Amino acid sequence: HNTNPNGYALRHENWLYVAAKTGAISRVPEWFNPANNYAPHTEPGELYDLGRDLAQRDNLHAKRPEKVAELRALLEGVRQRGQVR
Repeated sequence: HNTNPNGYALRHENWLYVAAKTGAISRVPEWFNPANNYAPHTEPGELYDLGRDLAQRDNLHAKRPEKVAELRALLEGVRQRGQVR
């Protein structure tokens, strides 16, 4: 997925990897995250196990560095091929 300049994400199996601080496109209102139980994070990216966390509330980026590395490599392969689907 790519909707912003240099803002990429990859879905693979049950995983979603966002290669950016956030996957948000527009500014999120201040009230939205607390009202919907989205915790702030300081990670450089996002990683979610959609099989367990479809709402994307538990960013596993820091807890699963091996999965981040795996998905980052897959994303780079897609980008190098110029694959768009």
